[in-house]
Amino acid sequence: MIKDWLSKTIFKKEIPRFMETRVLHKTGELPGVLTDVGIIEDGKNAILISAYTTPKRGSEQGSNFIATSSAKIYNLLRDKNSDTPR
Repeated sequence: MIKDWLSKTIFKKEIPRFMETRVLHKTGELPGVLTDVGIIEDGKNAILISAYTTPKRGSEQGSNFIATSSAKIYNLLRDKNSDTPR
């Protein structure tokens, strides 16, 4: 049920921006705060990323930070786990 709800998010600027795989996520924004929480499903182990930012230079800065950080985290975890036997 939650995955179905997360899969309907239309915003693709934060966690999924640089992903070439399925991302189920939910963004949020309050004055001075930008958030995104997502599950990355690439057919291997699911990876959960949760990002909360308080960007000093506006929401575009926060969006860029979440997108680039999420891609780096995903790639590091995927590379680390690619050698792990199942």
